[in-house]
Amino acid sequence: MPGTQEVVLNFAMLAGPQARPGGSVKVNNCVVLNYYSTKQLMLDLRRAVERYESMYGVLEMDPRKRLTPAAQEMLAQQQGAARPDNLGTPTPIVPTDNPGGGENEEKKPN
Repeated sequence: MPGTQEVVLNFAMLAGPQARPGGSVKVNNCVVLNYYSTKQLMLDLRRAVERYESMYGVLEMDPRKRLTPAAQEMLAQQQGAARPDNLGTPTPIVPTDNPGGGENEEKKPN
């Protein structure tokens, strides 16, 4: 049981049938951090993602929007339905002036 001054990160592989919500998984690795180290890790991860997005474009967080047209077609066939028209054609990824900007970006007070 973690203490009040610890953050515990459990790492597990979610793939296949066991990836269903509410299912149990086997934890492969565990990292215990204090809150100072946790914040430093968070800042380092944010900087790494911002650097990546500035070079390659914004990472799409919705898995359905990341599917290629061929994968969308295959998914639709597996579900027994036609490909939804509202998914459209994927747009090219173009770096923006605000590489970390997005709907989930933290708003900083002025």
